[in-house]
Amino acid sequence: MTIINKIKELREKYPYKTALVDIKTGNKLTFSHMDIKSDRICTYFEKNGFKKGDKIVIFMPIGLEFYLILMAIFKMGLVAVIIEADKEMECVDRYCGAVSAEGILADRITLFKGILLKNIRKIKKKINYKKMIESSETLPVIVKKKPKKYEKEEKEINENSLALIKFRDITDIGEKIFKTIMGTHGFLLGQYNVLERNMRFNKETKVYSLSPLFILSHMLTGVTTFISDVDLNNFEKTEYGDVVKQINENNIQNIILPVIIFENLAEYALKKNIIFKNVQTAYITGASVFPKIMKKIKKIFINAEIKVFYEISGVEPVSVLNFEDITKEDLEKMKDGKGLIIGEKVKEIEFEIKETEKEVDEESDSKELKNTDRENKSTKNTWEQTGEIFVRGEHILKGNSNTDENKNRKWHKTGVSGYVDDKKRLILLGKIESKIDIEGKEYYPLAIETAFSFCKAVKKSALISKDDKFYLVLERNPEFTGNIEENPEIKELSKKFGIFKIIEEKIPVNKNCSGEADSKKLKELIDKI
Repeated sequence: MTIINKIKELREKYPYKTALVDIKTGNKLTFSHMDIKSDRICTYFEKNGFKKGDKIVIFMPIGLEFYLILMAIFKMGLVAVIIEADKEMECVDRYCGAVSAEGILADRITLFKGILLKNIRKIKKKINYKKMIESSETLPVIVKKKPKKYEKEEKEINENSLALIKFRDITDIGEKIFKTIMGTHGFLLGQYNVLERNMRFNKETKVYSLSPLFILSHMLTGVTTFISDVDLNNFEKTEYGDVVKQINENNIQNIILPVIIFENLAEYALKKNIIFKNVQTAYITGASVFPKIMKKIKKIFINAEIKVFYEISGVEPVSVLNFEDITKEDLEKMKDGKGLIIGEKVKEIEFEIKETEKEVDEESDSKELKNTDRENKSTKNTWEQTGEIFVRGEHILKGNSNTDENKNRKWHKTGVSGYVDDKKRLILLGKIESKIDIEGKEYYPLAIETAFSFCKAVKKSALISKDDKFYLVLERNPEFTGNIEENPEIKELSKKFGIFKIIEEKIPVNKNCSGEADSKKLKELIDKI
């Protein structure tokens, strides 16, 4: 089974129910329209000579047209090469150079500019997606025209068939270096399965989301999904008054947003004394969600469950944490620098924690090389039990270029260190590449930043080292007006962790909405000292 079967099932089960709503335009699509219109786009692709396995670059905004095209690509067994619509043309050209695409879908201006760029110029079939959508409306659906051929093609598409390619910039070294990430039809179905089982939406509720693949999975559960118009790559300019209006006017019950969007929304709502009584669940996505942020979000979504879907190295979710399950003892351990609690792993993945210093057999099929699910039954939380987190499961995208990662690896190397506590919850220490070695001791910035996150005067912090000394960049809570270096909480923790100098600056964050600090810009900041 693939998601193609799910699309057909939804049309039969909920033909007249609204599947997607584009907040920006107000346009809607029913499940029936999604199926029929995407079938017509399949006809367009076939008429233009596309065949199973061909790659098509999609460079367009996220909206109803995006999902219609995506559905058609999956139905035809084509491969969607997805490039975020905010990328500069030079960046798009580099991405296109990493794949041998047979076609590119973009607007007229983009296609015109692409004539001047060598990799885009090489792509034979350049299609204005707006004109394609318009002309496909008059085409017959491919199933009715050639049922035998189409049915045969559809059967050839299985869980191992490549469905999509994405790119992830390696921000620490700049945009010229990137990973190519690939997802099969099995991945898409796995992503749907893990979200459906862990979210369990009531089919009559509404979902507000902005992650492209999450929106696809939400839609496949049969709920009505509203596509947020928040700009993921320009979130600082978001009008949060508009977001409040969108949630209230559409009676949204479920919200899934990145941590930094949720945090900004909560700050806006608290200033305006706004609360959301009808929201049932708030799902926070990201890699570093501190309890203080969860508490702030709970203040505006007073009747909602607050849950965090944690992401590690692009695998989302790895674990789920319910805000209500965090105990006083948990808070004290995090304040003590023991790491960030991210909850129990989702059932759909396996994970192992392997000693960082030892050689790891990347092709091993053993489930128990050092499986802390089994070994860590004691009540101790010792640093000796820490190591790199490896995961595997259906909903894991595979990387294949500009990295040392083997795409056939059975275990996915996350590059993140952690351990399992006595309650079998995963505790994050931080990225292995950010580990700091001073006088033979290892320190992870995330663990120390988690401790500082509890200080009332601190909005955000980032730890970095220079000449074997710790520098802590602090962004103050606007409500705090005193001398930040003389704050008792900060002084106590600075002494505990050996902070050499505190620098009060606005912390640069990555553009991917993870909320994580941009380590390259932080290093540039420290180098000026």
